[in-house]
Amino acid sequence: MKPNFYVMLSLSTSLLFFFNACKPTQKTTQPQNDTKNIILKIGKETVKVQDFKQMYEKSLTNPDSAYQQKHLENYLNLYINYKLKIIEAQSLGVDTTTAFKAELRSYEEQLAKTYLTDKKLIDSLVKQAYQRLQEEVNVSHVLIAVTKEAEPQDTLVAYEKILDLRKKVLEGKSTFEEIAQQYSQDTLSRKKGGNLGYFTALQMVYPFENASYNTAKGNISELIRTKFGYHFLKVVDRRATQGKVTIAHIMFKIPKKATKADSASIYQKAIEVYNRLQKGESWEMLCQQFSDDGASKDKGGLLPTFGVGTVIPEFEKAAFALQKEGDISLPFLSPSGYHIIKLIKKQGLEDFKEIEPLLRQKVTRDSRLEFTQQQQLRRLQKENNLIQNKATLALALQKADNRILQANWDYDKQDKLLKETLFSFENKALKQKKNYTIADFFAFAKEKQVPRPQLTTPAHALNLLYRQFLDNATIEFERSLLPLKYKDFQLLIQEYKEGMMLFQMMNENVWNKALTDESGINEFYQKNREKYRFEERADAAIFYCANEKVATELRELLKQKYYPLPEFKLEKIFFEKDKNTLSVAAIKYLDKIVTIMQDTTKRIEIAGFADPAEKADLAKKRIDPVVDYLLFKKVPLERIITKDYGIYKPVSTTDRSLNRRVEFTLFSTRKKDLEQILNQNAPQNLRVAEGKFQRGENAFVDKNFKKGIFSYEDKDGKVVVVEIKNLEPARLKYYEEAKGQLISDYQNHLENLWLDKLKQKYPIEINQEVFKNLIKK
Repeated sequence: MKPNFYVMLSLSTSLLFFFNACKPTQKTTQPQNDTKNIILKIGKETVKVQDFKQMYEKSLTNPDSAYQQKHLENYLNLYINYKLKIIEAQSLGVDTTTAFKAELRSYEEQLAKTYLTDKKLIDSLVKQAYQRLQEEVNVSHVLIAVTKEAEPQDTLVAYEKILDLRKKVLEGKSTFEEIAQQYSQDTLSRKKGGNLGYFTALQMVYPFENASYNTAKGNISELIRTKFGYHFLKVVDRRATQGKVTIAHIMFKIPKKATKADSASIYQKAIEVYNRLQKGESWEMLCQQFSDDGASKDKGGLLPTFGVGTVIPEFEKAAFALQKEGDISLPFLSPSGYHIIKLIKKQGLEDFKEIEPLLRQKVTRDSRLEFTQQQQLRRLQKENNLIQNKATLALALQKADNRILQANWDYDKQDKLLKETLFSFENKALKQKKNYTIADFFAFAKEKQVPRPQLTTPAHALNLLYRQFLDNATIEFERSLLPLKYKDFQLLIQEYKEGMMLFQMMNENVWNKALTDESGINEFYQKNREKYRFEERADAAIFYCANEKVATELRELLKQKYYPLPEFKLEKIFFEKDKNTLSVAAIKYLDKIVTIMQDTTKRIEIAGFADPAEKADLAKKRIDPVVDYLLFKKVPLERIITKDYGIYKPVSTTDRSLNRRVEFTLFSTRKKDLEQILNQNAPQNLRVAEGKFQRGENAFVDKNFKKGIFSYEDKDGKVVVVEIKNLEPARLKYYEEAKGQLISDYQNHLENLWLDKLKQKYPIEINQEVFKNLIKK
């Protein structure tokens, strides 16, 4: 099956997109049978006027044009061309292939999901999540683990145990913390008396979150069942949300086998770096030099934004303690080592409208999904009058044996019990009913069985499959009702089906031919060359300046050959004392510069420096291997600029290693990059457009259609500067220059030839009387 981008379009959109250039020749004789309900006949197929009207009204984008004669005539032409292609596709059996049917079935299943989703419930859960995100809760819990698929007797044991533990806490026989430390099976929290710290909505499984937010501070919750087992919890505290933070860090890793002396030495190193930061030394420089976090050190230690409950407690506490952007923490210890962190940004909870799409995505993917599915299943079972036969189910479960635990169970196809009804659905309003038999269930169970080594009871394993079967059947029965419940459901499927046929026919007869028929398109180009031409053009750059001050700065920059790019903050390369050898890290960084320099509009300046305690010629010697490496990597010499500063620009008297360096500055010859320079302080200072303009394409270029730089005052005091670099005379377009428009024209040509053949194959008759009766304006 071909890609189905276009088949997603509605029927009316498809018509307008595919056929806006088609003008069929039509037979307008009155049909012999004066059928007032028929507007059109194509070949042997007739079109009812009500069907035509439905499609026509769906296509309307401007109500004022509705049922105007010209508009109706145009649409009728498009509609006829569309129907011709669909009829041809049906005659060729396009819709009968296995691939076609599979894609249509997939779409039908996806469409059904939108009708089977409880949108009101999802909306309420999204609003609930946002409300809860405004508060953080600190919770402790006790867990007795038991899986959702556990044997009934194991589930009962776990239930009775946690019930007894909760009773002891409520009666004051033991404190909550004592019970958690002694009995809770959550190994991560039991040492802390079951405490989980602060968290907010969408961080815990939904039943646990519900209990946490529905229990008052200091109170004990009811029992909770989650996929982990049974819990009860205590709400320790509640507070307003702390929001999210973005931080950077410098990490000093402590090896696993480090001694106390090793740890003390690492801590002292962290303190020294902290003191240097307090004296104003560069965070980025010290991070790159000292951080042991390889993933972040090259980015200034920047870490992803996070909120409470998502990182280790030590990080969370230190990060949220920082108040102002730029604040730096004292070194603190985590399981990985010591860290110094800097606050980059602090943000509160976003407005509901801003965060709603993300919340909706999360709500439909986290454990709420199971909750919504269960709610939906129970509602559908009630609406469709589910009746279960428990006695028959008991007989069915007796057919299970140990083979089902290993997933190789089978059943006797001749068993008379197979015909017995397990359950039934009935929608009385739609007069639809369906029975599901033991045979249906056993076929499902045989296909879906999986090994269950943790279970010992075959009947329980088969009963778990029964629950799946019942849920699937609930959805299956409701899906069968959709065409009866919703008129547009079947229409959408039909439109999609026809769109798929249309796409395949157009692909085979028009689009692919136009792309692959080189001789045909060349012949078409030669016959129509005069159609593809350029008028006289100006090769120009147009600069839209916010005011005259910006325009003045711009004119000065235009006098230069190339322009510095402040947005590219390239890192420095450092050298050992009295050395000019490139380190492995330096070569790795130069490879990044090589990638940048693949843009041929870029130029790079390489500046060399030596420490005053070194020989001055080391600055030049440090530049040379950098240039040599770039040349080796095919960066042209004419795009490299070098500057030797010798010992005259030291940056530190305390850390002399910072003076032994090479610095980089990036330049550009592209006019568009001037935006980066002049928009640093105000993003709207300058906007640049470059290209070749024919007369009439830009009013400012037209004012002085000749080489030079010209300035014009625009409305609101803005200034437009136009630089016309060259004028190109009118000429015919070369084949490659015309190719975009040429392919489009050739596609229309092929489509018209194809339509002519279809009109001969399927004669067209229009009922003019019926058509005229549609005209209202």
